[in-house]
Amino acid sequence: LHDPMVAAAVDTLKMRALAQGLRIEPADESMPARGIADFVNDCLEELQSPIEEILFDMLDALAFGHRLAELVFVARKDGRLGLKSIRAKPRRNYGFLLDPFQNVTGIAAVVPGVSNYVPAGLVPDPKDLPNLFPLSKFFLLTFAGSNGDPRGASLLRPAYNPWWLKQQTWPQLLKYLVQFAGPSLSGYTPENAAFIGDLSPEDVMLAALKGFQNGSIVVLRGGAKLDTIQSSGEGQAFLNAIDLYNREITHAVLKQTRATMEALHGSRADSETATDILDVVVGWVQGTLSRAFRSQVVRRLVQVNFG
Repeated sequence: LHDPMVAAAVDTLKMRALAQGLRIEPADESMPARGIADFVNDCLEELQSPIEEILFDMLDALAFGHRLAELVFVARKDGRLGLKSIRAKPRRNYGFLLDPFQNVTGIAAVVPGVSNYVPAGLVPDPKDLPNLFPLSKFFLLTFAGSNGDPRGASLLRPAYNPWWLKQQTWPQLLKYLVQFAGPSLSGYTPENAAFIGDLSPEDVMLAALKGFQNGSIVVLRGGAKLDTIQSSGEGQAFLNAIDLYNREITHAVLKQTRATMEALHGSRADSETATDILDVVVGWVQGTLSRAFRSQVVRRLVQVNFG
């Protein structure tokens, strides 16, 4: 995510998914349904952090496979139970407790002053864990999970190979620029030039060229000659390779390249097709996020307050 192309693709997907904000709407036009929807909206308005910032943070699940946040409840003045905060947790601070059928039954979390132990592997008796919490205390957003694995899968995995190749190309491009962006020097010593002390004519020429490289004046012996060697290329092969890697990265995340990169050869129809593909990806992200938020946050608020 420190790579600008990777960050641009992921952030574009997150911002597009949240561009229209979060809407809580009643299931029907009845007064009870409207009252419940208004209550949930009030709870979200009273959160310590704006809900848009919370969801933007939670969408890091795209890159990491999943994101876990703790639901902190608070008693409201109207006697109901509201939400104080939805706090995302670092991945190193918790582990998932699964039953033999790969169902998440609880969260083993690092709790200051209680336990710093997050078990790995088989747990003989989960009830003995002092840091075990029910899943109802958390909001878990999982992307691309398979076989019931709550950790999900990173959307960036297909982008790894072009990213890695790009990291190997940058040093070679820098080496090329250092060597060929400016002219190189070639020196010729006079025929039958005599030694100066223990230094050969070639050693004297080399010292003179090094001094000229670090300054702007050089003095040579009579008959010596100095030429410049100018590269005719511009390192286009490196630039083409990096552009290829960037397109592969963007395609891996956004399933097309027109959203964040310029088209080399494309028509209006190509642009419209790319937009349609991006809309499908954004819709998939929105659907996954909204279903998880509705079932794990909204539904719990409604259940504890309205049954």
